[in-house]
Amino acid sequence: MNKIFITNKSKSIGSYLVDIFRSRGVIMAFARRNVMGKVAQTRLGVFVILIQAIILTLIMGMIISRAIKFDIDYPYLLFLLPGMCGWYAFSYLVSLSSMSLIQHQGIITKVAFPRISLPISFGLSVFADMIAWILVIIVLLIFYGVSPDISIVFLPLLMLMNVLTGLAIGTWIAILSVKNRDLVMISPLFIGLGVFFTPVFYPASILPVWVEKLLYFNPLAGVVEGYRCCFVTGVYDFNYLWGFLLSLILLSGSIFVFSKKEGVIADYL
Repeated sequence: MNKIFITNKSKSIGSYLVDIFRSRGVIMAFARRNVMGKVAQTRLGVFVILIQAIILTLIMGMIISRAIKFDIDYPYLLFLLPGMCGWYAFSYLVSLSSMSLIQHQGIITKVAFPRISLPISFGLSVFADMIAWILVIIVLLIFYGVSPDISIVFLPLLMLMNVLTGLAIGTWIAILSVKNRDLVMISPLFIGLGVFFTPVFYPASILPVWVEKLLYFNPLAGVVEGYRCCFVTGVYDFNYLWGFLLSLILLSGSIFVFSKKEGVIADYL
């Protein structure tokens, strides 16, 4: 049996990563509970996730496509849906992972396990929502008679990038909000405003050149454009990888902070 010892002493990043790997069973258990908790006591069960994606697509598609006309070479819904898939998964993951330590303080104060397992579990459970969005995209591709090219093989990589980007922000908010609960209250406002700085509803080409180049450092912009590349365009600007590199640096930093604060998190909850 693997044993994990939680003390008030900081750990090296290597030993902490080993602890996380050994706790994969705990992470999977939390992830299953997250998914089942979302669909429990509903008559539609897991279909509630799929219906949510369909409703959001229809509402946003009808509102934006009638209000603004963009110069794109394919149906606007096929432009919008990949962007909404990436943004929904990101914002949903940030929202839940940032609250994970506070919402599970009863477990944290009683059971020994790496605390970062809680936000990571939401990173796994959000794959269920992403699959629902992808199913809707596939239906639209069939409806419009559009066939993805070989770029579709990179879809799993884009999904992973989507999750890592969400965790990069969510884990930082989670650990910082342990001592400052105000951060949890104001972070949804800034996350919500972030959609206007990400090409979800509009093509980046309509922006001034210097603003478009700034999007290269927006981690989610690369994810959104990556989804469109996989499903529709087959073209990707690799300058967007600078933003993903930034999210990896942020995620690595949050793991480091968790490793140093692991033993004292329970004292502040």
